[in-house]
Amino acid sequence: MIRFNSILFIFLLLTNCSVEENDAQPPSEIVKKYKIIFNASDGGSVSSSGGEYSEGVSISVTASPSQGYIFTGWSNGSVENPLSIQVNSNFEISANFEKLTISKIEINKEINQVLMGDELAINTILFDQNNNTVENISPNFSLSNDLAIIDGNNFIA
Repeated sequence: MIRFNSILFIFLLLTNCSVEENDAQPPSEIVKKYKIIFNASDGGSVSSSGGEYSEGVSISVTASPSQGYIFTGWSNGSVENPLSIQVNSNFEISANFEKLTISKIEINKEINQVLMGDELAINTILFDQNNNTVENISPNFSLSNDLAIIDGNNFIA
């Protein structure tokens, strides 16, 4: 009888200590994690350095050029900014920047002000090497006869 009770006790102990199916996480529900790295070349920064993200998550990163630089695209060839990616593998990407080159300057003056003898208002529009307008830069220039001198270079006004 002692032997039967011992076997019964061991059996009950083993069945009560086993993991029930509801407690185990099925393999299909295990969330994979991936390492995402964002870098920036000289001349700018990115809004995030990256981190570890769950599979299927959508993340976004913005490239911001420093003063005097422009954003030229990502190392994967995309020029989207901000860049959105769907996490499905380890991923590393760099934002590329280059020095700003002013390729064209449009100078407009108000004819009415010239005729009325008022102070001359001159509006300038600057364009970079990709023919995009450049914001937040005001060129230093002065007018001499019909010649505008801009940052040491001569441009006809």
